[in-house]
Amino acid sequence: MPGSDAEGVSTLWETCPWCDGPMTAQQTSPDDFPDRPVKIDLSADLQLRTPEPKDEPEITRACADPDIATYTEVPAPYTPAHAREYVQRVVPARLHDRSAVILTVADAADDVMGMVSLHDLDGFHRGAIGFWIAPWARGRGLAVASVRGLVRWGFERLGLTHITWTALVGNLASLRVAQAAGFVGEGRLSGGVVAHGGEPRDCWTASIFAASPLVGPFSRPEVDVEIAAGMWQLQPIEAAEVGFAETVLPVPCNATQAIWIAKEITTAEPQAAVALLGQPGGRGWVLSAPRDESDRQAAVAARDAVTRYGLRALGMDLL
Repeated sequence: MPGSDAEGVSTLWETCPWCDGPMTAQQTSPDDFPDRPVKIDLSADLQLRTPEPKDEPEITRACADPDIATYTEVPAPYTPAHAREYVQRVVPARLHDRSAVILTVADAADDVMGMVSLHDLDGFHRGAIGFWIAPWARGRGLAVASVRGLVRWGFERLGLTHITWTALVGNLASLRVAQAAGFVGEGRLSGGVVAHGGEPRDCWTASIFAASPLVGPFSRPEVDVEIAAGMWQLQPIEAAEVGFAETVLPVPCNATQAIWIAKEITTAEPQAAVALLGQPGGRGWVLSAPRDESDRQAAVAARDAVTRYGLRALGMDLL
């Protein structure tokens, strides 16, 4: 998904500070939906705004990126005519018919850093999130900040109660963003996305609800436990092991999360990492990954052990 705006239209300003507490949805009314271009200030250096014709060259350049071409539905090859059509016709039309709010991610200089959208708005307080970050802007946390900011805006301004995320299986960068933004995994949907050429492709899907906290909900006593897994012992991650976990798991890692390192009992050699994502008593999922292919059995054992722990000790509904 790339961007739009009608030239010369006044801008609707919105302030969107986001915190770590739960969010409450408001009742949606027809007046809640913006009928003019939107601007959301996330920080002094980051804003979300309705795209403008001046963005078209940068949108064209970004959409030539192989990752964007592979993992999104933008035309390939992407031409200036595509950007012009999107910015000057599609985006205003979606805003007018209230089916989507599509925004440029812009820095302090108002340069294009990416795109983010709330789309598939259905009148039942539901929607979906989509985003891409330009190659020249990656590695700066812009995707997570933009998704969090737009999710909060959708809950508070549009009265949404449920926002979904989907990505083609294998799009680990998008998965990391969704998890860091607070989305909880629903699972894998067979043939859930129609890719270029009309081919059905499997996708990952996750959701966030208006009452969901934006950050990890586990208390330390709940995850500071060792778990037996056959030939391996699962030990809570320590600060010195964050680097190992980040090399194998497709989620951001730190020493405060529900992450365990699977170590062979006799050698204490780390062979896999496993993460429990979600909320105690709620829905979630387990991700595990081996150090290399020879350690795949350790990753499977770790996944099964943490799944049992989440189900039995934490009362979770795990996929």
